[in-house]
Amino acid sequence: MNTVFLNGTFMPLEEARISPLDRGFLFGEGLYEVLPCYGNRMIAWQWHKERLTQGLQALDIKLQYDWQQLQDFCQQLTQYNPEPDQGIYIHITRGAEEKRFHGWHNNAEPTIFMMTFPIPTLTEPDFDQCKPLRLGLEQDLRWRNCHIKSTSLLGNVLHFQSAQQEGLNEVLLLGDDGTITEASTSNVFICKDNEVHTPPLSSALLPGITRRIIMDILDRHSALTLQESVITQDMLFTADEVWLTSSTKGVVPVVEVAGKTIADGKPGKHWLDTARLYFQHRFDY
Repeated sequence: MNTVFLNGTFMPLEEARISPLDRGFLFGEGLYEVLPCYGNRMIAWQWHKERLTQGLQALDIKLQYDWQQLQDFCQQLTQYNPEPDQGIYIHITRGAEEKRFHGWHNNAEPTIFMMTFPIPTLTEPDFDQCKPLRLGLEQDLRWRNCHIKSTSLLGNVLHFQSAQQEGLNEVLLLGDDGTITEASTSNVFICKDNEVHTPPLSSALLPGITRRIIMDILDRHSALTLQESVITQDMLFTADEVWLTSSTKGVVPVVEVAGKTIADGKPGKHWLDTARLYFQHRFDY
C-alpha cells in the first residue's frame, strides 16, 4: 500500500482526501514538481526548490512550511515507499475557501500533497539498451505562461494524447513564429556539427531542471559548443542528433519527427557521450 503525504500527515493513499472546494480542483490553481530519486538520493533539490519558489510567487501562494521541512518530508516519504528508484511528486494548491469565487482572498491554507512512484533504474547508457523516440509535430495550443509549472496541464495532456494515438512517444510543439519550443512533457536539444542548441527560456517553455543540468554538464565536461538559440524546423530536420530531456527520463535520443528520419535514424555518438556524463554527474546538483 503506497504511503503519501497530505498536509502534514503521512497516510495510505486510499485515505487521502481533499475538499471539493479546493481551488486546485475548481480552478487548477496549483503547482507541481517531480524530483528523480535514485537510491534515496534526490537530484537537484535546490534547483527544483528554486523553480517552485518562483511559481509560488507568481501565484501568490504562501506555504505553511519552510523548505527544510519540505525536504525532510520528501526524504521521509521515500523511506515509507522502499522502491530503490522513485520519482517524488509534489503538488501544491491554494487550498479550499468557503465558496467558489474567481478571485482569491488568501485566507486558505495551501494544500500540499506528495507521493512517490517507481522510475526505471538509471544504468550506464549504451546503444544496445537505448530506446530512441519517435515524435509528432504540432502547433502549440497551450496557455502563454508555460514557464510556470502549473498543475493546469490540459493543453499538455491533449498534445501528448494525440501523439499516443498516432503510435508516437511524444510531440514537439511549434510557437507562433513556427519555431520549436519544447515537447509536451520534455525539453528539446539538437546537435549539428559539434554544436548543441536548445531554445532560450521564455514564457513559451518550461525551465526544465534536467535541461539545466545537461547545459551545465556540457559546459563543464564536454568539448561540444552549447548555445541557447531559436530552433527552426529546417534546423530540426537537418540536425545530426535530436534529444529530449526530463526529470524521469534523463536525456533520450530522437530518431524520427513528423514521419521524417533524423540523420541516419540511429542514436548519435554525442547523445551517448552526453548521457554518460549525465549518469556520472547527476548527483552533483
